[in-house]
Amino acid sequence: MARRLVVVGGDHTLSYPVIKAVAEKFGPVVLVHFDSHLDTFPPMYGQHVWHGAPFRNCWEEGLLAKDGSTHIGIRATTYSAEDFHDSENMGIATLTAEDVHERGVPACVEAVWNRWRRSGNAPVYLSVDIDVLDPSVAPGTGTPEPRGSRNRRTPTSGSLALPLAALGGSPAHGTALPSGCLPAQISFFCELLILRSFPAPVCSNF
Repeated sequence: MARRLVVVGGDHTLSYPVIKAVAEKFGPVVLVHFDSHLDTFPPMYGQHVWHGAPFRNCWEEGLLAKDGSTHIGIRATTYSAEDFHDSENMGIATLTAEDVHERGVPACVEAVWNRWRRSGNAPVYLSVDIDVLDPSVAPGTGTPEPRGSRNRRTPTSGSLALPLAALGGSPAHGTALPSGCLPAQISFFCELLILRSFPAPVCSNF
C-alpha cells in the first residue's frame, strides 16, 4: 500500500481535493499548515470553494482528525474576529508568527508533535504556503504579508518530519532565485525528513 503521496503545483484550493482523496484511503488527516493566512474562511462572493477556504471545506466534510491540527506562522489581517473562533472550533490550534519568534522553533515543533499525538497518530497533511516566509526572502506570491519567517526561523528546519504542501509561489511576482528555487529547496528538504523517519501515511503537495 502506498504511504507517500506527492502532488505538485496549485494554490491552496488544491489542498481540498487532495486531502479528500487521502482521507478516503487512510481516514481523517491531521493538518500541519504553514501560512500567513488561516485558509478556513467562509464562502466569499458566492464561492464556497476558493483558495481561502480549503480547510473549512475539509472540516465540513469530516476530513480532518479531531483536535490534532495546527496553523503555524499566521500574521495576516482577517475579515472578522470570528475567523479565529471558527478555526478554533474546527479543532485547529494557531501558532502565530509572533509565537514562533517569541517561543522559538524547538518549542513550536514540540507543540505540533504533541497535537499530532492527540490524534492517535493519524495520517498527516503538511502544507507550506510560500507566503509564510517574509517577502524579503520570498517575494514571488500573490498574497505577500510583512513580518514573516526567514528561512532559518521556519519550524520545518527542526525535527518536524512531516509531509509538505509548498503552495502559493508565483515567479512572475518575484525574481527567479527566491520565487522558484526556494520552494523547490524547502520541498526537497522536507521530503528527505519524511522518507527518513515519519511512520504514518503522509501526503506532500508541492
